[in-house]
Amino acid sequence: MKTLLLASMLVASVHGRPVDKLLFVPVVVAGHGPYWFCVDSGAPHTVIDPFLVKELGLKTIGSTQTKGTGTGDVGVELVAPLVMSIGKAKVTVAEPWVIDLSGVPIPKYVHGLVGAEWLEQFVVELNSDRGTLHFFDPRTFTKPPNAVTLPLEDAKQRFYVNVTIDVNEKEKVDRRVRIDTGSDDSVGDPIAKDAREVRETTLGAGLGNDYKSVSGKYDAVHLGPFTIREVWGPGTTFPTMGMEILRRFTVTFDVAHGALHLQPNGHLGDPVPPPPGP
Repeated sequence: MKTLLLASMLVASVHGRPVDKLLFVPVVVAGHGPYWFCVDSGAPHTVIDPFLVKELGLKTIGSTQTKGTGTGDVGVELVAPLVMSIGKAKVTVAEPWVIDLSGVPIPKYVHGLVGAEWLEQFVVELNSDRGTLHFFDPRTFTKPPNAVTLPLEDAKQRFYVNVTIDVNEKEKVDRRVRIDTGSDDSVGDPIAKDAREVRETTLGAGLGNDYKSVSGKYDAVHLGPFTIREVWGPGTTFPTMGMEILRRFTVTFDVAHGALHLQPNGHLGDPVPPPPGP
């Protein structure tokens, strides 16, 4: 009996703009644009900013609040469902969020965040080294033969993976970290205060209010079989992993199969920079 091997069906492939550690891609909104959006796995809903509400003549139909990387609540307005396209990949965003992104440290030409809906509908490959985003059909996707696969948890449109942090020469902790491609941090965790070397720093730098905390230099972070040594990480209020770690890989979110596929690139051994000075 012959076994039929299905090839991964590529739905769309787009070249974006890598800026620092983040990736920005063109998105068509309700047939208009394209407009530049940040690829942000930390956004549980795709976000547009008030510029697009005015530009497209949209009407808000409600409001709510959410939490960002800073402290305090962030105001959210809601608009009716919108069809959005990235290349040939199309998603009907059932509940687009409207958030003022003017205070977020991203380029001013960026008017939205590509959120969880895209990662749940497609298998999404993010190659920050090449600045590309690929979308595959989950029904036919097969992982690249040279990729390392880790369990990926989808909890209410928030995505988690497990890491181990060597905090110092005596302390090691296992953490369930939220994957945030919209952050340029490494691994953030309250345990940073116990690292071998600690510096005062200001955290937030996004939605919500900035706050005083520390950054710590971990002895190492272990992500599956990969070890990254001497990792400066912020003392965030909950565990997160951002693009300072993820940029070292081609990262494929296979949410449908509960898998995160990692292919290391030439940046795996790059040093992790300390936090900016006061």
